[in-house]
Amino acid sequence: MAKATCSIDGCPNDARARGWCMKHYLRWFNHGDPEHVDYVRGDDLARFWSHVEKPDEPDACWLWTGSTTNGYGQMRGDHGHTAHRFAYITFVGPIPDGLTLDHDCHTRDLSCPGGECSHRRCVNPAHLVPTDRATNTAMGRREQSRRTHCPQGHPYDAVNTYVTKQGHRACRACNRDRAAARVRRQAASR
Repeated sequence: MAKATCSIDGCPNDARARGWCMKHYLRWFNHGDPEHVDYVRGDDLARFWSHVEKPDEPDACWLWTGSTTNGYGQMRGDHGHTAHRFAYITFVGPIPDGLTLDHDCHTRDLSCPGGECSHRRCVNPAHLVPTDRATNTAMGRREQSRRTHCPQGHPYDAVNTYVTKQGHRACRACNRDRAAARVRRQAASR
């Protein structure tokens, strides 16, 4: 006995429930319409705009309504960018080598507590400024970025501080102390 195919025109999949394949059945179950599509395939720009809430005010944040990771909008596609990076590259141009994008709307909003704030969802290219990691980290309002000294009491100043590959501040004095302790341990174990 031959299996029935999905009753949706052009769908070659086997029918599972209500005469539809599993894909169309789940679309009906989740959205009430077996042909519902809430994403745009192929055209990155159309997909971008389908997930942007753009207010009428000219200087307002354009909020990303799609999926997020750590508060930043995520876009699927071959471009491999977060939504705010995609917006900057598309509407302004390439991000200069060695720089990252800072959300200027976050920096200007002194009431924003930091962390995973709503400004991370902003994709308005006018609010995105290329900066180096150290400046971007320093502009953050997380508790750690406001500290003036490391946990061992060394100052976070221009001489004693460096920025890790992950964009975090680190103490040179503590790094030297850890390296010296490692050398002592290795010498003692010989």
